[in-house]
Amino acid sequence: MSVRSFMLEFRTETSQVAELRDERFWWNDSVIIKITAHRTWVELNRISSQRHGCGHGSAALAWFCALADKHGVSVHGIAAPFGDSWLSRASLIGWYRRHGFKVTESATDTYIDRAPVTSRMLPS
Repeated sequence: MSVRSFMLEFRTETSQVAELRDERFWWNDSVIIKITAHRTWVELNRISSQRHGCGHGSAALAWFCALADKHGVSVHGIAAPFGDSWLSRASLIGWYRRHGFKVTESATDTYIDRAPVTSRMLPS
């Protein structure tokens, strides 16, 4: 299992946002997931639901984490609300924690880290 196999399945299960190479649509184009693949881990840049408050973002993050688990890939990033974000900073941090992320706050940023869990299965 590897980042390469993760990325192959990620690209198969998502579709590219027009002219934005690193942003992908998930589940009927309702959620945009932006990631950066590194050699041994994946950076989650953002998950943005097109319809706030419907649970699509949470479903996308659960799917994403299960895919990372399946391929043995760690996920890292920075938790930061953007644009007209639906979630406050505190709510965003709680959202990531509920999905198994370790949250570390510094003076300037809030880091999210998640090691793969090998016993999880992909949701259907």
